[in-house]
Amino acid sequence: MNHAQNFERYITQSNIGYDLIPFEDGAKGFRFYQQLENGPQLLLGVLFNANDSIVDITVFNIAKITNPLKVEMYLNLLNELNNQYRYTKFAKVDNEIQANYSLPLIENQDISDIIVELMLLVLRSVEDSFPKIMKLQWA
Repeated sequence: MNHAQNFERYITQSNIGYDLIPFEDGAKGFRFYQQLENGPQLLLGVLFNANDSIVDITVFNIAKITNPLKVEMYLNLLNELNNQYRYTKFAKVDNEIQANYSLPLIENQDISDIIVELMLLVLRSVEDSFPKIMKLQWA
């Protein structure tokens, strides 16, 4: 069994709801939804690359950058957040703020429980940072 299969088995046994997203190149993705308190519904993606050697955890839909005059302020805030968090990294992608974490995978080692913990770590980083992001959005 590979990492993606182990992860799918683990989240199924843990009764964690997900959507499975297979990719043509052999990569395998999992989609989860999380409602942010006083905020948007977040989309959390977990992607195992085609050769099952890297897992990427990404939180989408944190905030949209709609005011072009604030782009530089957002970039400064993202730099501040990236300095604050060791593992979670924030980025502006197509005028949307995203958070992500990438992890290299070791062959023959099931770390599905650690991947779920990392998902929670990234989500907590987003939750903690959300007020700063919204303060800038509403300013």
